[in-house]
Amino acid sequence: MENTETIQVLIKDALKRKQKTISWLGEAMGHDQSWASKLVGGTQKRLSPDQVERIYDLLEIDFSILQKKQTPLLEAITNDPVLAEACGALHKVLQGKFYEIGSLSSKKLHNLGKEIIRIAESGDTPTNIAKRVLAHAQTQGQ
Repeated sequence: MENTETIQVLIKDALKRKQKTISWLGEAMGHDQSWASKLVGGTQKRLSPDQVERIYDLLEIDFSILQKKQTPLLEAITNDPVLAEACGALHKVLQGKFYEIGSLSSKKLHNLGKEIIRIAESGDTPTNIAKRVLAHAQTQGQ
């Protein structure tokens, strides 16, 4: 992933929010302070997929929202009105019965999103997808 100015700002903000230093980030990433300074200063031009995942784990920054590429799930929802309706209903159920989505940590939301994508890509029917996602969400929300 390209290290854009937006990513640098997100990292700086997350460090501030978590009251962590650039040196801490470098060490936590298996590098030194110099590497982390280059990262937040823009000299470090690329992040490997492992580095992106590690930064997410450390700072709870979900970089996937910055990617312009349409995911297979989003494409399926866009092109399939039945799936779109099922996802809309699922969203209402999750908000109304299990928990408020805003009360979940970024990590739990990230894991739930990964599971939804995994289930949706299975090729199952929208009804079965919704049932499986709801069952997973119920166990994760407790």
